[in-house]
Amino acid sequence: FPMQESRQIIVHKHMLLGAIWMTVEHEREVIACDFERMDLILKRNERRLVYADECNVFTIGHAMAHGVTGIEGYWDEYMKRLELLNAKIIFLDIPPETSWERRQHRYEQRLVYFPKDEHKAIMERYRDYLFKAHKVLVEVFDRLPFPKRMVDASVSKKGVFNTVYRSLMEFTLADVSE
Repeated sequence: FPMQESRQIIVHKHMLLGAIWMTVEHEREVIACDFERMDLILKRNERRLVYADECNVFTIGHAMAHGVTGIEGYWDEYMKRLELLNAKIIFLDIPPETSWERRQHRYEQRLVYFPKDEHKAIMERYRDYLFKAHKVLVEVFDRLPFPKRMVDASVSKKGVFNTVYRSLMEFTLADVSE
């Protein structure tokens, strides 16, 4: 059961033009959304469903990547909920250079909302964020104490899908054999 990413819900709610414009309050709102969803899933106690949540605990890394502090304290709350949910982590690793190539056009489209003399600085800010985010997100991934897989997402969509599918099957088989 795929869920819309909490970060995107908050970005759209506040009409922000990307994560670089998020504040501490926005990040806390994302975290509250994550916690509400996880608590609801736990309350339903439906073990036959698989929930796919795009960002979740990686919110902490995104916040750190654009300089928001005071978020790290939520780590233990994420860990507690993820453990209760029997979480498995699949991290789609996209090198920042590839991510920039794929996203640059979208960022350029957003420039219409800003004065022309700010365009270069804004584009640099978007690009810098991707590089910082990648580093911090990998660090978050490395810290996670759950079954996890890092998938090279710079390959074809079919290749990514096949690797994710195999990973899900391996996780399932490991759970069944326990």
